[in-house]
This record gives sequence, C-alpha cells and structure tokens, in this order.
Amino acid sequence: MRLAGLLLLAMGAGCASSPRKVAPAFDPAEIVVENHTDLAWRVSFHPALASDAPKGVSGLAIPPRETRRVTLAGGSYVVSRELASPSGEAGALSLSPGTADEVTLRFEPGRIYTWPMGTLFSMEGSAQ
Repeated sequence: MRLAGLLLLAMGAGCASSPRKVAPAFDPAEIVVENHTDLAWRVSFHPALASDAPKGVSGLAIPPRETRRVTLAGGSYVVSRELASPSGEAGALSLSPGTADEVTLRFEPGRIYTWPMGTLFSMEGSAQ
C-alpha cells in the first residue's frame, strides 16, 4: 500500500514538471474604414491564401460619412470596394454601381490600420 502511494506521488511529480502547451492568444489586426464621401460603399476582405487567414468579411456596408471597424486575423487579404448606391457625387465618378476595384493587402496581427475612403470630389465635414 505504501509502495503504491509513493509510486503515485512520484508519477504526479513527474507530470507536474513537464511543460504545458498553451494555445497562442488571438491577436487580430484592426481595420478602420472611414467613408469621407456622400456615397454608400460595400467593402469586402477575403483571404488571399487559404492557409494565411481563417475567414474574411463580405459586403461590409459603409454609409455616407460613416466609419466602420473590422477585426481580422493577420494575413494577406484581397480587399474590394464597390459602390453600393448612386447618390451625391456618383454622377462624377467613373465607377458605376456594382463595379468593384480590388487590391491585395497584408495586415499584421496586433496593428491598427486606417483607410480613409474619398474621391476627388469629396468634401470634408459636409455634403455638397
């Protein structure tokens, strides 16, 4: 009986000294999208590589003169911007509703990125 107790105590001490594996904390990148126009936009963030990021964001609505925040896992993303509705200065833009432009960007974990969206015809602070 005494031998079994010593054996259990020895096994417990051996387990306690082995290192525990801890899952890394999720440290997302934060993207702040500022709409400086009188237009409504849709913005999407899709992983550029399937192994680089677990998920993206599709069709994020950015109303005129509004700001939206998105948190994403670090990695490369294909970012697209699409005119959601024709209003305000839409007639002066070459983009028609449903037309998107894309760029590939890399977001590092723990960083904050600001994207001020504007056009040549945008005016700060008030509608035209």
